[in-house]
Parts: sequence; structure tokens; C-alpha cells
Amino acid sequence: MVKKIVIICLFSFWLKTSAQENWTLKKCIEYGLINNRNNIIYANEKLAADAKAKEVLADYLPRISLTSTLDNNLKLQQSVIPAGIFGPDEVRVSLTQKFNSNFVGQLDQVIYDQSLITGLKANKYNKQKAELNVEQSQEAIIYNISMDYFRFFVYKQQLELL
Repeated sequence: MVKKIVIICLFSFWLKTSAQENWTLKKCIEYGLINNRNNIIYANEKLAADAKAKEVLADYLPRISLTSTLDNNLKLQQSVIPAGIFGPDEVRVSLTQKFNSNFVGQLDQVIYDQSLITGLKANKYNKQKAELNVEQSQEAIIYNISMDYFRFFVYKQQLELL
């Protein structure tokens, strides 16, 4: 019985039982910036603006179009030339081939398009707006966390005074 109590006491010393740790303002802000949902939303908007800019830029890049076809005529159509024209017997002639293939390649390049140039300029501002939204969101998170952090200490002091 004594051995069991000694073993339990030894294991209890190994277990770390600490109270809730105190968080500094810096640690609270770091945690808030990492785990706030708005960061994901504004980061996705920034990625969307970047993708839109690449899409508009892609309209100015050359386009290559390749097309090929292969026809397999299983049963060839035949025309009959009546007897007497080329000889005493009628002649069956096929005017098509068994296999027919076709290959077409096309290259297009836009030289000048004012609407695309305007779109490129507009996307520059859209990217800047998305970056500013990310910064604004982070600043708002920092402000809200700071206000709540100090408001907690004010309430704590008021409670102690009461």
C-alpha cells in the first residue's frame, strides 16, 4: 500500500500542473493575426486580383490553335459508269479514299487593343486595392485586440477597487 502511494506521488511530480499562462499584448496580437478569419478572406481576394491580372495579360499573348482530323471511310461510296463508255462492261469507280486526314495550325497575336490596355491599367489598381484591404484588415485586427486587451485591464482594476 505504501509503495502505491509513493509511486502515485512520483508520477504526480512529473505532471505539470500550471495555471493559465499570462498573455502579453504582443502575443495576443500575433495570435489574432494568425487565426483571424478575415485574413483568409482578404488573402483570397488578393489571389483573385492577381489571377484576374494574369488573365487580362494573357489576352495580349500569342494564341496557338491546332486542329487535326482523321476520317476512316469504312465503306467507300462507288459510282457506276455504264457499259459502253469505257468498254463492254460497267465500271465501278470509287472517287474517295479509304482514309482522309487533315491538320490545321493557327497562330494569332493581338497587336493593339485599347480595351485590353485599359483593362491592364485597371487591374493594377485592383491589385493595389486588394493589398490595401489586407493591410487595413490587419490594422483593424491589431486595433481591436489592443482595445480589448486594455479594456480587460481597466475592468480588472475597477473590480479590484470595488
